[in-house]
Amino acid sequence: MATLQTIEEALRQNKSEAARAAATEYILHGADPSAAADEVGRVLARVYSEFVVAAVHDFYEAAIPTFEEPLAARIRASIQSDIDLTLEWNKRLDGLGNERLVNQLTDSVKANDMPQAEASAQLLIGSASRAEERLARARQVGNVLGPLIHEKERAAALVKAISRNPQKFGIDVMIATEMEEEFHRASVAAARRERPAGALSRQELTQAVVELSRSLPGRMAIHQAKPEDFENFNRQLRAMLRCGINSFGNEKFHEITMILVEFSPKELSSAAAMAGVEQRLYPTLGRTARTVASKTFSEVGSLPTLSSVYANFARQKLYTRIGKYAVEAMGLFQNADFVPFLIQVMGDAKAAARSEAEFALGTIGGDPATKALFSALQSNFNVRVLDGDRRRDAITILSALGRAARALPPDQRTGIVAQVVKMLPKDDTEFTVRVLTNYFSGKIEALDPRLLSWAAQSAVGALWTIDRPELTKAAKQSPLGFRQPLIDLLEKLAPHARQTINQTAMAFAKTYSGAYLALGELYAKIPDHSNIPVLKQLLFNTSLHDDTKPKSAYTRELVRDAATEEQTDISKDQVIASLIYAIDKIGTDESREILADLFQQVQGGQMPKPGKETANILMEAHMKSAKASGQSAFPVPGQAAEDPTLEAPRAPSVTENDLELIKELQANYMFAGKRREKKVAAMAALAQRHILAAQKPIMVHLTDKDPIIAAAALTALIELGSGPAAQPVLNQYLDGLVSALEVAENEAKIKIGDALSKFGPKKSPLKEKLEALGQKPGIPMAVKSVLAKITGVVPQAAKPASPKPGEPAAADKPPTAADKFMPKGGELTNLDKKRAYMMARQEWIKGGKRGPEPVPPE
Repeated sequence: MATLQTIEEALRQNKSEAARAAATEYILHGADPSAAADEVGRVLARVYSEFVVAAVHDFYEAAIPTFEEPLAARIRASIQSDIDLTLEWNKRLDGLGNERLVNQLTDSVKANDMPQAEASAQLLIGSASRAEERLARARQVGNVLGPLIHEKERAAALVKAISRNPQKFGIDVMIATEMEEEFHRASVAAARRERPAGALSRQELTQAVVELSRSLPGRMAIHQAKPEDFENFNRQLRAMLRCGINSFGNEKFHEITMILVEFSPKELSSAAAMAGVEQRLYPTLGRTARTVASKTFSEVGSLPTLSSVYANFARQKLYTRIGKYAVEAMGLFQNADFVPFLIQVMGDAKAAARSEAEFALGTIGGDPATKALFSALQSNFNVRVLDGDRRRDAITILSALGRAARALPPDQRTGIVAQVVKMLPKDDTEFTVRVLTNYFSGKIEALDPRLLSWAAQSAVGALWTIDRPELTKAAKQSPLGFRQPLIDLLEKLAPHARQTINQTAMAFAKTYSGAYLALGELYAKIPDHSNIPVLKQLLFNTSLHDDTKPKSAYTRELVRDAATEEQTDISKDQVIASLIYAIDKIGTDESREILADLFQQVQGGQMPKPGKETANILMEAHMKSAKASGQSAFPVPGQAAEDPTLEAPRAPSVTENDLELIKELQANYMFAGKRREKKVAAMAALAQRHILAAQKPIMVHLTDKDPIIAAAALTALIELGSGPAAQPVLNQYLDGLVSALEVAENEAKIKIGDALSKFGPKKSPLKEKLEALGQKPGIPMAVKSVLAKITGVVPQAAKPASPKPGEPAAADKPPTAADKFMPKGGELTNLDKKRAYMMARQEWIKGGKRGPEPVPPE
């Protein structure tokens, strides 16, 4: 009595006739033929999914029709969809093969390789099995060769060669004549600049890749992979691979390989990708899709039927154009049986597939693969000068070992990482950075603490380099540029190596660079009391740094501006703002004291006036500190008490309500009515309470397009400084108005002048402030006009200081190279002198640096 095992063994041994006899006996002589037919169908589906293709096709075509229709239908039910899908992929791969042969034909003619061109034409025509298909292929040959205008003579010679011996190509004289006519028609169409039908390039390949990718989850899908996700891709992949196994000589694996490498995570050349030569599907896949694809490839690659057939195909094609892609695809299947062959390919220079073999070994992993990779890496590092091909090979091996390490348990991964770190050459930052990004990107909790400490120390040190090309691609759109991946890594390392991070940062802090900004961002993400000494040192060094000096293209530090999406120079204000924000995030008493002390230094003139970003953060931090200590952030403006024993009136503390009103002044509104109502009410309330922090937000509205808001702003600005106030507070208020008068737009200058006229511009202390402003060299005419209006005196620039004893007068000083670039009339400003110096220096450089070097202005 036949059993299901008998049927399965016959199918696996490719004995379709024996399988048919066993199935007939099992179904017709069983107690329940319908149930038996269902079981036979499931056996067929199982062995078909394991790539027993030819025997199942024979059984499907010859054995199933011998059963009565109800039983035949039940057998087909389990396998019909898979067979239909396989036939669909077979047609698609036929089109792909046709496209490949057409491209080979045209490439051979263009390269003047006529023997190869004849072979390609013979393969293209001979791949058709029926007469009408051969006619279509012959006409296609003529259609492809006709548009080759620059190689017209070669193409015509090939057509004549086919016509002289049509039997060699599997066609007759009539078909050869049709081919010649099609060739002439295509030539005429090319002369008319019409697009030929044969110009398909890679359209079929692209369409096949897109069709296979549609069975994967979408790019934005980030859910846990579901069983149906695996099932959809599994069916499509197995159907495609069955076509390769069942094709004559496994030739369809050529097209299948070109599809498979689209799912390879191997790093490609940036230049080739930009040129469109190497653009693959993998970078566009989402996280879930990559997981589904990787696990499905591994599951399918473990089947011995497929692995043995594909290994033979790779050996046969190793020295052809498709060879390196077949080697790369072996890594996708993650089958350890491929390792000996891949190690052999690594040492075969003729194969030209070393990097693909290294990638595949890293993906497969295991002791033999890692030993081979370590041996190759050691041989590269043993040379005295590591550059060129050896350097690129070492980088590829590091990436492959990192891929292998991420799939291992923590103890084994620690061993690989430790061995790699031990082998790294000294003072070569590129290899260190690549180890950091490849070996510490996964779960790091179980790694040896000494390795984590090394990673933290190396990552902090890498922040002080000018540029890291190996990180540019990963951080192209990141705000911190190439430092962003390092900051992300340090954020992961902080819970395990915070002390190392702080110690290394303190050691490197003596050199000011963009690393200061990056560390500020890092410490804001990992606030802790132990960060304070480093932040204080960074803040102190930044305050002493002069970023006004011109920088060369090699020393410029750039950061990506999220608003404009452009790379801009890192400013000192950005660095200070980042460090202050990091201190504020710590939230301890010591951090608040640091910010309060910094605010007092700025107010007292001990530190330079901060920029907008720093001032905003520092102001908020100061108000938080004042509120926590129960003091007022700002005193009430007004008149100081003449009696020193009397205490000057104090300003009300800035409340949460005041902060909300300031936010309303700075907010945007869609409707004009609501905007007017909110802003006028906020300015009135802040002015009545004499909240000095609202001075700048109110002045912004002096030139508002809404005249009601502009008038309310002027009224509120005047009322803000009215009433009793201590002298320092009044000075602060007046300093704000005078500073704004100097830098504001012309329309705003007039409004600020109107406000200043209400506070006694001819009396102290405002009189001295306005006189000092009027004596500044190079002040705009608009400022002079406003000062003359409110003081009644036309301001005059300060006279130049008398020369020191022994120093020649200005008129007696020798002429300099920059003199001829100075403005002919008017007062000379510092900007005029700097511009003249730069132009004189450029002229000096163009002239071969002859004569004395121009001296920069004092």
